[in-house]
Amino acid sequence: MSDLLKNLPSLTSERLLLRQLTLEDAADMFEYAQDPEIARLGLWPGPIKTLAESEADLRDVLRDYQTGRYAAWAIVHDLKMIGRIGFHYFAFDSRAEVGYALNRDYWGQGYASEALQAVLAFSFNVLDLNRMQAIVLPENSASIRVLEKVGMTREGLLREYVKVGETFLDVYQYAMLKREWLSV
Repeated sequence: MSDLLKNLPSLTSERLLLRQLTLEDAADMFEYAQDPEIARLGLWPGPIKTLAESEADLRDVLRDYQTGRYAAWAIVHDLKMIGRIGFHYFAFDSRAEVGYALNRDYWGQGYASEALQAVLAFSFNVLDLNRMQAIVLPENSASIRVLEKVGMTREGLLREYVKVGETFLDVYQYAMLKREWLSV
């Protein structure tokens, strides 16, 4: 499994290319990661404040790719990196948790759903996972629509599940099983 992740394959959809992140993505990543609303909804401790922070984050990603412990893709549309999608947690004998962030200029156009569909297909068909899950803030109605659009099911509210800064936040847990994916 780690060999596959060390050479994380690119994924394609109708309008998107999902590929490994590179240092050349720093400016595009900074463009959306500095947005306080994206940081808040993405459960980050705060927006990225400098291009150098984006570059440092990407250097960490590149180091993690080499170990096979990290699976994340740049979401690319018309040669521009418009977001990121990948696994926040994984137990590759059975399940993974997916998360994503998208430049606000591209919200509401189906790109997040399209990227998530590609990652679900890879997870169930190539990695042979049994379960994909995601967490989302109850007030993040756009992301809830994305999760439900791809067929994920809300399993419940996880009370004070995530700590951001000094605050514990409630999140909804969504999931899809491989048998559900196959029946769609």
